[in-house]
Amino acid sequence: MVENKKLMGIIIVLVLVSAVSVVFVKMYPSKEEIYLSTNISDFSPLELWNATLTATDVINSTANVEDFRINVGKNGIIKEFYFRFWGKNPSGEIALYQVSMGYKGGLFFVKYPSRLIKETTHPLVFLSELEKVGLLDLAGGGVIEADIGIGSYDANGYKVYAIKEGKKIPLKEISFDTDAYIEIWSFPSGGGQGESAYFLWQDIRKAETVKFDNTTRLIKR
Repeated sequence: MVENKKLMGIIIVLVLVSAVSVVFVKMYPSKEEIYLSTNISDFSPLELWNATLTATDVINSTANVEDFRINVGKNGIIKEFYFRFWGKNPSGEIALYQVSMGYKGGLFFVKYPSRLIKETTHPLVFLSELEKVGLLDLAGGGVIEADIGIGSYDANGYKVYAIKEGKKIPLKEISFDTDAYIEIWSFPSGGGQGESAYFLWQDIRKAETVKFDNTTRLIKR
């Protein structure tokens, strides 16, 4: 009898967990599956974002990046891709949305409930800035990842840049006392030395301190 009671208890717990999972995680099965090319040379921020707006219920103007990762092989094929962003739906519900790419380029969309939205940067603005500055030129392979950050960064051991309108502006150091910004890292193919940190120009305005490289001309913040 004791064993039967234990078994029933386990079954009840599993049922409850399953029920909670249904409530808190929503998959977005599309009527027509959405595929993008896995070749990085064909990557289009606008195409990706339009697909996301089509597949999810997020209000475009409320979207803010949470994190991002793309891993490209030396053959130029995307091996791993995902990004997450906060947003609201037409009912005013706040959620964290995740977009990921499968092996053959199929896009998958998941929605998680959230209590807040951090005001970072719009996903399309973020992706377009990466594209304009050349961080998505990964035909020879490499990794780009970004996340919410907080802390200090300096040019000892790795390079640090601000990016603005397709230009890389070298920094000596930068520090933040807020986590409402995105830190972006670039890693060479195969790992090893050579990583660099990047910050969007709009986030430079949020920094507590900024020291430009000696070769950098005075720039209006």
